Amino acid sequence: METLMHFESLAAPATPAVANRLRMALVVLHRANPALSATGWLNVGLAVLAVAGLLLDHRLVTGVPVWLKPLKFALSVTAYAWTLGWLLADLPGAAQRSVRTLSRGVTLSMAVEQGAVFVQAGRGTTSHYNMATAFDGLLFALMGLFIFVNTAMTLWALYLVWRYRSHGPSGYVWG
Repeated sequence: METLMHFESLAAPATPAVANRLRMALVVLHRANPALSATGWLNVGLAVLAVAGLLLDHRLVTGVPVWLKPLKFALSVTAYAWTLGWLLADLPGAAQRSVRTLSRGVTLSMAVEQGAVFVQAGRGTTSHYNMATAFDGLLFALMGLFIFVNTAMTLWALYLVWRYRSHGPSGYVWG
């Protein structure tokens, strides 16, 4: 409940202190869920790497810059990890063991997914539906397995949120 209070104060109208509120939100998120916070920050770093790749590497895969897909994945994983960490922050102590386990599962899943996407971009080939070589097939199979794990973790998180009923404004809870 204390975490929710911090988050509610961040929803105040925009002021010159927006950057400070954002910084505080990330500090609170890190305290509430270090695994998902770190996953988000790792993907911020991967996004920077992908932008550098876009600027320095002009290869195309299926007619698109090779580093565009890794950039999109890094940004979406950052948003996903931080949003999930924020959502799980309000669950009571009885759910915290489950929260830690599913946070680690999501972290591992996203690490495998991002590892495959970035390796394949570095190799200048597609990451999804690529069965051209045994290595390509292995990476694609690993991605599929860990996306299944991630989906299961997300369903588990949804169950926990419904079971323990988050407190706060209805827009926050439904979000």
